[in-house]
Amino acid sequence: MKNKIQSFLLPFYFGSVDDDQRLVIERELLSDPEVLVDYLDLKRNLEAASQVPSGPSRHLWLRLQ
Repeated sequence: MKNKIQSFLLPFYFGSVDDDQRLVIERELLSDPEVLVDYLDLKRNLEAASQVPSGPSRHLWLRLQ
């Protein structure tokens, strides 16, 4: 069950799980400290990630030329 819950942590973070899945995940986060730590690590990594550029970099354009 733990591996199944962990596979839903990313969709849970982005709010793309249905209500039933959300309740199961929330209960698991409250009852299993390892799952909670995994979620917090995921959350921290996502929030600390650098912004994805909206277009190709100047360096890429130069390489393509």
